[in-house]
Amino acid sequence: MRYSTNYSLSTDCCCGKYEQLVDTLWEVTEYSWGTSLELYDVKWYAHEKDMRQVSYMFPEVTFTLEGDGEDQGDQWRKYFKGGKMQHVKAVITFEDYDEGKLK
Repeated sequence: MRYSTNYSLSTDCCCGKYEQLVDTLWEVTEYSWGTSLELYDVKWYAHEKDMRQVSYMFPEVTFTLEGDGEDQGDQWRKYFKGGKMQHVKAVITFEDYDEGKLK
């Protein structure tokens, strides 16, 4: 069974290099990103390797890749810069019970 994820990518890239960056994303990942920098229902198993490569090619740019997987609670962010990565999983929290809020 294959696992699908929705991806959203953001960067702090200046406008002068944005088109070059999108072209590089397409070449490295083989996905057509367009201007929205979002992918829906894809099986991009090499996203860490690919994004490390892209970030290495644009060392001054910070990339934030957000993923929302098929399984409930499978949400994360990965930050890339200069070929390095930081992985952060989502933390879901609930407010404490407050009887005064009952309606």
